[in-house]
Amino acid sequence: MDKKENVALLLHTENYKLVVFKYANGKYGFLRQKLTEEDDNFCPPLGITRHILTQISGGFRLEMFTQEVQLEQNCDVLKRLYNLNDWHKLWMSYEYNSMCDQICQFSFSEVLVDNSNYQIYYHKINHENFSLNMKKLGVEIMILHLGQIKQLPDIDEATSKIISANINFQSEIQQQIELENSPNSKENTFIFIQNKPIDLKSKLDKGIPDMPTKAFYYGIFKKSKQKWLPYNSGTHHLPTDEVLENSKAIIQSGAASSAYEEQEWIISYREWLNKVYFKYPHLKFLSICFGEQVLAHSLNGKCEEVEERKQNKQFYNIKTEALNFDDSFFSFPYVCKLNVPKKPIFISKAHGDIVSKIDTTLFKVIASSENYHVEVFTDATNQGNKVLAFQGHPEYAGKWKMRKDSQYFALYLKKPVEEAYEFIKKSRETSQVDDFHLLRLICSSFLQN
Repeated sequence: MDKKENVALLLHTENYKLVVFKYANGKYGFLRQKLTEEDDNFCPPLGITRHILTQISGGFRLEMFTQEVQLEQNCDVLKRLYNLNDWHKLWMSYEYNSMCDQICQFSFSEVLVDNSNYQIYYHKINHENFSLNMKKLGVEIMILHLGQIKQLPDIDEATSKIISANINFQSEIQQQIELENSPNSKENTFIFIQNKPIDLKSKLDKGIPDMPTKAFYYGIFKKSKQKWLPYNSGTHHLPTDEVLENSKAIIQSGAASSAYEEQEWIISYREWLNKVYFKYPHLKFLSICFGEQVLAHSLNGKCEEVEERKQNKQFYNIKTEALNFDDSFFSFPYVCKLNVPKKPIFISKAHGDIVSKIDTTLFKVIASSENYHVEVFTDATNQGNKVLAFQGHPEYAGKWKMRKDSQYFALYLKKPVEEAYEFIKKSRETSQVDDFHLLRLICSSFLQN
């Protein structure tokens, strides 16, 4: 179920009632969204957030679940801001970015319904306040037991499929509650580290686009019945020794910084990684982009600017490139079980730095590209079971990434958004399509192995 085609948000009260919304077509149903590569990166938190902001009401905010909220802006104005096709304004919205991260805090289950994969999220609400807030937005809702929902005269198709699958929602929710309250374990606890030294609101206020990084990783790599603990090296928020001892893996994300910079938080992070890598040999590392670079740089390697950036500080490699893996990669247990064909694997790129040297007593390069030697590396001594580090981005889907790249061009090269998007789109049409589904499977298999 790594390709999540649909997502639904089921809001529950303490009595395990569920919330259905009445849509413009007169049908009742759960908040739900069909995920696509171009729109949502096949990532449920992005999909359900966009659905709430664009289809329910532009005035919707996450606090409306639990407390009474006064609307600060006219909803009609916000609806125009969150037009379905106006992606770049949506990306710069504090509500969108904030809600993406908040959705990740919900519990979820994965179910197969009529050959469609649904990721079903659960969240406790304040019944009275939530109903009041929805009324302010002109949204009609009903909070019912499952049996009552089945008796509604006009349920939309997706909701009908979900409730006909005989899912024991009360049991599923209870399991999620017990999981969150259980002690950390080497079997199911994962450490996720972002690298963001600037808080979200300050970043957006300065006109800098934010990547909803937590939403990517939670929505794409996190599995049901897993605990993920979020940290941020950019604010010196890192796991304690007790958490490290009782976790299975560390997932390191990308960043808008360079691993060789002498900023205080980066120096501190490098020192921490150097200590943790040797002190906790049981921990796995899934390290992507900056995560790969800082891991290598912290352990006797070297990260530096790519040649183009030495001439132009605004340069980013944003192409799709072929990764040529050596034969040892295909023999790793977590790869063997996937029957990965022995041929180049294409990955989306977004980087201005590159790992130019690794400590070969610790690491081994397992994939290179036409332009760079160190594209993917693993540990040299543990059958590839401890480290999987990518220069590129297995969490990006190509068509979705075009929108992100066009935003970068528009902001930093001072081009109109429409012109930047058409330029990126035209460039993309003449290049290879990335194998993001396969890359995500490989990363997930590595983490679970």
